[in-house]
Amino acid sequence: LIDSAADTSYVSDDILIHRTMGEMINTTQQDMMISSGDSHHQVSSESLNIIADGQFSMTNAKENITLSAHTGKLEATAKQDINIASSTKEVEIVATNKITLTAGGASIVLEGANITIAAKQFTEKAGKHSKAGGGMDGLRLAGLPQHIVKLKNSVLRKPDWVAFEENTLDLAGMKCRLTLTNGDSIDSIFDENSYVEFKDIYGEEVRIFEILFDEKTKSKNSLVDDILKLMSE
Repeated sequence: LIDSAADTSYVSDDILIHRTMGEMINTTQQDMMISSGDSHHQVSSESLNIIADGQFSMTNAKENITLSAHTGKLEATAKQDINIASSTKEVEIVATNKITLTAGGASIVLEGANITIAAKQFTEKAGKHSKAGGGMDGLRLAGLPQHIVKLKNSVLRKPDWVAFEENTLDLAGMKCRLTLTNGDSIDSIFDENSYVEFKDIYGEEVRIFEILFDEKTKSKNSLVDDILKLMSE
């Protein structure tokens, strides 16, 4: 036992070793400072606990701070908020297989090349929406950005597309109807160029596209019989 009401000093020009076969306790009633001119290592063959009743901070003036777990998990937990911020550059979260973000009943899962969003309500707010990627299924209409689908010289009958060669049919002025899988029906009219527009589709799936015939339409269009024949095949 070495005890002093004032200062206690250990000085060595080479190596200074403190060793005990049992416990070693260093206690101070005020500040304790451990400094090193080069490297500083704290090693434990079992657990190492650092506990503070107040604030705990780690600061590196020049290089990086690395936290790693070789065999187990690396966990950061808090009874209140956890904030991860970068004041100058990016924040990157990288995983080899899977990343899961969960809050309440909603979750975003990044696994492989897939992104899965599970939520009771999904709200998207953006000043500009850009979408790039592969093609779309034949019977699915893109809802963004204009919510408009244009069909020229083509008729859709369930379940296939019936395509006509350019300028073989004059569909100008003919009425048509688009029926969606949600049960909604939208009527429109082919313009003078045999184009038709359906607005406010919002990405719904098309179930039936049909041309509406009446006596007035039949008298104006000499190709009605050809259309009916193709649609009935």
